[in-house]
Formats: sequence, C-alpha cells, structure tokens
Amino acid sequence: WGCGKFRQYINEEFLLDEIKASSEIGADYYQIDDEWQTGKGLASLQIYNQRIREDFWTISQEKLNGSFDNIIKLANEVGIKPALWIAPSMNCEYED
Repeated sequence: WGCGKFRQYINEEFLLDEIKASSEIGADYYQIDDEWQTGKGLASLQIYNQRIREDFWTISQEKLNGSFDNIIKLANEVGIKPALWIAPSMNCEYED
C-alpha cells in the first residue's frame, strides 16, 4: 500500500489479498492503514482540526461492511497478527 493510493483501494477483498501476501513474505503483522474507520482520515484531524465524535472510530460500513470478521479469520488462518492504524486528534490537548 506504499503507492499512496491506499484510501482508494481499501475494501475487504483488498485487505484479504494484502494479508495473504503478508503471510507469503513471512511477515508477522499486517497493519490496516487509514480509512478503515467511519471518520475521515488523518488530514481531517490535522488540517481541518476535526472534532472526533463517537462514531469516528467505528468500522466503515461502506468500505468493510462494518466488520473485520473475515479479515481476522483469514489472518488467524495464515498466521498474521492484524493491527489498526489510529491517530489521536490534537483537539483540546488530545482530549479526543
């Protein structure tokens, strides 16, 4: 996903392929980067100083059907430990 277009690609099928590939190269972890969540990405937090609401860190219904179930299942099957990208909002001294 180092191509800089991860946000355009993220969906369940893409992540399942990435986890398979991670296993094939002997990786221990696969980190799901920005855009897995309902809230907008890092730019919204940094540039627009977006206030985080409760639903910001929920799994995107649009991109991932609101679940990591299939992703976690495959990761377990192929020996990959899944991880998530998160970033604290700098609002109110990182209150969010």
